[in-house]
Formats: sequence, C-alpha cells, structure tokens
Amino acid sequence: MSHAHIETILAHLGLSVAAAQQQRLAQYARIVIDANARVNITGARDIAGFILGPLFDALTLIPVLRAHATLIDVGSGGGLPALPLAILRPEITLTLTEPRTRRFRFLQEAATALDLPLDIRATQDRELPAQSWDGAVAQAVFPPPIWLKRGRRLVRDGGALYALTSAPIDPTALPPKCRIEQQQSWQRPGDATPRYATRVGVYAHAAPLKDVAENNGD
Repeated sequence: MSHAHIETILAHLGLSVAAAQQQRLAQYARIVIDANARVNITGARDIAGFILGPLFDALTLIPVLRAHATLIDVGSGGGLPALPLAILRPEITLTLTEPRTRRFRFLQEAATALDLPLDIRATQDRELPAQSWDGAVAQAVFPPPIWLKRGRRLVRDGGALYALTSAPIDPTALPPKCRIEQQQSWQRPGDATPRYATRVGVYAHAAPLKDVAENNGD
C-alpha cells in the first residue's frame, strides 16, 4: 500500500521517478513510522498519513529547486526534506543539522539504512559558518520571516533560500537583497490542505525587480 501512496504524491506533483527511487521513498516512510514511538518524529500515525502529509510537503521542494551543488537542511528532525531530496537528487551534496540527540541519532541510522552519504551535524544553525552553501531549506522549524533571516546568513550570494509553508510568503518579510523567484501552490492529495513551496533568490547587491513566477499545482 505504501508504494501506491508514493505513486499518488509523485503523480500529484508531476514528478517522474525511477522505480528504485520510489522503493527507497517507501522504505524511508517505513523507517520513520517504525521509529516514531521511540523518537517522536512525526504527528502522522501511520505510513499512509506520513506519505500523504509530511512527505508530500517535503517533495513540493523539487519543482522549485535550482540545480545546486550544495544545500543545507536546518533542523532536519526526522529527515524532511533532506532524506527524500537525497534519494531523488543524489547529485546535491547535502548537510543536515539537528541539535536534538535522539533525532540526530535517528538521522544517522536512517541515512545508513538508506545508504545515503550525508553530512549530519548535531548543531544549531547559528554555530555554522556563514555563506557556506548554495541553498538552504527548513521544513516546519521556524516562522517564515525568522527562517529567511537565519537562512540568509548561511547562503552564498547568488544562492537561494527555500520555504515550505502552509501560506504564501509575504514579500515584505524578505531579508535585504532577496527576492521571491518562484512560489508554487499545491493541495495535499489526502485532505486538500494548502501547501506552498517558495524559492527566494539571494543577491550580492539590491535584488532585481522582476515579477514572481507563480504556479498552481492543484
């Protein structure tokens, strides 16, 4: 049944994914639910709920993602969105931060089980070197204005910040020298909950004035 739900969310997002990658996504979902009672990773009660909810939310990143060499997932928790991203975009060098000990250990165990070469750090984003990644993302960790400010410190000029949210990003909440490049809206296939994936460009000088690319993926 988990494979059917994986196919559902991929089709909903218009993503073409190899069968082996679909199997690894389903394996990841099982790993999360199996560990959930011990680690308290997700509010989803079963594999279907996790796939159609938090995993779907994480995969909304893919349609707005640039071709980055490096990307950091801040406060990765149970591995969203970094672990699915590592499965679907193995060419990206990924760093994950998670200061909570049990979740940090879970990330290590999950990465090993899925054979994913990830840089997982038991640290907070404030302790990381500035302007060291091409892109940065956080899922359900900070309110968007706080995340964009904190994420901006980590990203090189010319890079991008990503926000996965339940409401559109307010352009007036952007840090200086940043601009919304793309914002795409979706509805979860299970309950039609609205979700938004936003890419914010980071510039060395004043952000260029251009129209935001908006897409509705419903």
